[in-house]
Formats: sequence, structure tokens, C-alpha cells
Amino acid sequence: MMKFDVAVVGAGIAGLAAAGRLRISGCRVLLIDKARGPGGRLATRHGVGEIRMDHGCQYLVEGSDDESSILQSDARDDCLGIWRPNCTGSNSMHLDNYPEGDLWHVGVPTMSAIPRSMARDLQVKLKSRVATLKRIDDDWLLLDTDDQPIAQATWVLSAIPSPQAIDLLAPHEFSGLEVMSKATYDPNWTLMVVEPGSTTGEPDVIEPQNGSIAWIVNQKSKPGRPEVDAWVAQATTRWSTDNLELDQAQVIQKLLPEMSAAIGRQVNGETSAHRWRYAFVNDPAGEPSLLDPDRKLAACGDWCLGNRVTHAITSGRAAAQTILRNMK
Repeated sequence: MMKFDVAVVGAGIAGLAAAGRLRISGCRVLLIDKARGPGGRLATRHGVGEIRMDHGCQYLVEGSDDESSILQSDARDDCLGIWRPNCTGSNSMHLDNYPEGDLWHVGVPTMSAIPRSMARDLQVKLKSRVATLKRIDDDWLLLDTDDQPIAQATWVLSAIPSPQAIDLLAPHEFSGLEVMSKATYDPNWTLMVVEPGSTTGEPDVIEPQNGSIAWIVNQKSKPGRPEVDAWVAQATTRWSTDNLELDQAQVIQKLLPEMSAAIGRQVNGETSAHRWRYAFVNDPAGEPSLLDPDRKLAACGDWCLGNRVTHAITSGRAAAQTILRNMK
């Protein structure tokens, strides 16, 4: 089994940012994730044919937090495009919080193009869930759910949601557990519908004024997408929390009529739903990252600083720097 300097658990944006910085600094890094691809919140779901649905983060804003500029140092420019959605209509999105000078950026041809670009020079092991850590001399052995070894590393950096990180690190008395436990999340249910054709004259983004849905977007309005109506609706935090344990069929049954009402016509097509149990950071821990130099364990993620992609990137980079400073 190959030994690594650092094993990063979680290939979301924080983990990718950390692994990239560690690799550039000469570390042997392995990035591990239970999913089929990297990205976390910048995920994409396969739909009908060539249709891909951005069912997590919908866009990045270049403005006060300058998310896209932060990303460009980790991702190739050709994976980013400017999105100019049509937000006209009585039920369309209010742009008061999005000044005219701000630019909405998206991944091209999907949001997942951004994390794939960030991972291009990294060694990544997917479809592997790190269930436990085992100490072997001065190293860590990372084991899967069947208690089989995944990798061996001197340092382990957790870049997963804080509740999952606590489960992984608590048995080893990680020094940052108390700070980590301060972070809380809100869930989100997301509804996706791919229609067989394309209509005209409808808003690209809809923000219902009441009901169970917070936001609806037609994916075809984003650059590089097929000209097919592909709707993504994200439920409100309250509704998602109250209905967290419903199955997909129940969620579709409840949300699809509200989506149709918001769009102004009956929406029909291939329909699916996805539950994000750890969607939005409700109360961040307030530290860029956490480090236990004695145990050679560290933790980072959006839960450290806040909801934005820039928070995850900042946290990942901070974790990488603290690990590098403490390496012998």
C-alpha cells in the first residue's frame, strides 16, 4: 500500500482547495470521497440523455466576495462562464441583493466542471467512504465500511460536514471537537424535472413569494447547456427541515404542483429529488480550520466560516498551510 503525506477525506471544494495547495508544496496527497465524482455542493445529476442538472450550488457571484476570482487560481478559466438569466416577470427573482455590477458565474458545461478542473492534477479515490481511522506507529490507516484499508498517511485532513467529521475524529480525541460542535447545518430538498421540449417567454429564475419552494431555475439558460427545459427547484429551509425524512416519491408529489404553479403551467417530464442533509451552514464554527499537531489530524470545510464557496476555499487553503507549517 502506497503511503501518503496527507490523506484528505472529502473531495468537496474545501478538500480540493487543500489538496491542491499541499500538492503544489510537494506533498504526496490522496483525496478520498464516497461519491462518484468530486465537487460536493458543486454537483451535477444525470438527467435524460445528455441533460445534466446542477442540483447543488447554482452560481458564483463575482462581487464583494469575488468567488470566481478565487476559483480561477485553482480551476482553468475555460470551465467558467458568465450567466445572464432573464429575471423578468411577476414571480421572478428579486435582484435587490445582486447589484448590477455583479457577475453570475457558472461551470461550463455543468457546475461539476469546476471541481473536475480543480482535481485534474490530484490523485483521487472515489466511491470510497472512510469509516474509521486506525493508528499504526506514526501513521494513520484509513478503513472503509467493510474495515478494509483504503490508504495509509502521516496526516489526515477531514474536509466533510462537521457532524460526519466529529464521528470520524471523536474516537481519537481530536482537540478541535468542541469548536467543531458549534457548527450547525440546515437541510435542503431539491426537485428536478427535465421536460421533452423547450418553451419561450418564461423567466429563467423564479423566486416564489410564498409556499414550500424558495428558488426555481431553468438550466437551459446557463451557458453550454442543451436547449431543453430542465427545472431545478430548491425547497425552503423550513419545509426541508419539516419533511427531511420523506422519501423521494413523497417529495415529488408535494413539490411538483407548487413548481408548476410558480412557473404558470403544468410541468411534465422525468422527475427526481435529492436530499442535501448538510446543505447550508446555519452557524459556523468561526475558525478557518482546526489542527491537532500531536495527533496529526486536521479539519476544514464550509462549516468553519460560512455558506459561500469562497468560505470553503479559504478554509481548505488555511488547513493546508497549517499542516505544512507543522510537518517535520
